[in-house]
Amino acid sequence: MTFSRKLIMAVILILLLAAAVFPALLAGQYSIEPGQVWALIWSKVTGIPNPDVGLAQEVIIWKIRLPRLVLAVTTGMALAVSGAAYQGCFRNPLV
Repeated sequence: MTFSRKLIMAVILILLLAAAVFPALLAGQYSIEPGQVWALIWSKVTGIPNPDVGLAQEVIIWKIRLPRLVLAVTTGMALAVSGAAYQGCFRNPLV
């Protein structure tokens, strides 16, 4: 597999991960509009405060939902790496 093909595959997988994570940011007891989530993320990245998003939405996204998603993604990555390591160690595709 060439480097460019690996790069394309990595970009596609990252986009799929983002497509799976974004709806999880919207799900919860308190509904937050997708536009508000994008505005909140954009304001954090750029450092420019956004008056359209309230403090409650900011706390819900950054203190509750995003840490939960980061933990879930990290756990999934750890399980994938450990499974690959077991397969490599034991040379058994069923491990």
